[in-house]
Amino acid sequence: KKIAIAMGQDKVVGEVSTDVDNLLYGESIVFSGKFKLADGRPVAEVPVFMEVKRSSGSSRRPVGNTAADGTFQSKVLLGESTEISFSTDETWDRTLGQTPIKTIGVSRVISWKIPGSMKHGVTYKVTGQIQPRIAGVNVSLDDGAKVSSGITNADGTFELEVTPTKIGAKQFRIVTEAECAFSGSKSAFTTVLVR
Repeated sequence: KKIAIAMGQDKVVGEVSTDVDNLLYGESIVFSGKFKLADGRPVAEVPVFMEVKRSSGSSRRPVGNTAADGTFQSKVLLGESTEISFSTDETWDRTLGQTPIKTIGVSRVISWKIPGSMKHGVTYKVTGQIQPRIAGVNVSLDDGAKVSSGITNADGTFELEVTPTKIGAKQFRIVTEAECAFSGSKSAFTTVLVR
């Protein structure tokens, strides 16, 4: 091995891409990549490993082999925001292959209900749930500015109150703050008629 190293191992270059950088909790993502030597020749039929770094820990696991043209593909289901890279092992004739790190943000899923019409000056309840279900997540009702806020219960449910003051069509959405394992989440706006 020392002689091969002295003669010079071939340098392995890795690349990886994906079509998204942010997911909702429970969605999967597909990574496509390629390992090649510095001179452009493919690194064919070699094991590929996925290296995962997240707030809950790190791991390295095999995900398959490169094809004859040096390409690989891996579908991954993420449960929290994660940094992922792919690698091949070093051998006597080539260096360790490593792709750049891809940072993938994962947002919570928000399910919620608000009345379709409201009377101005009357207080209404807005209820919902986040996933994954966990207590202590800050949740806000937003109409372009924070209207009401609260914290989720142990089962991920929340209840907020809103008292509209102006007549007309008003848009609302639910927003959660970013945390170490999750990106901030925003639901789609819902239009409410205030009469």
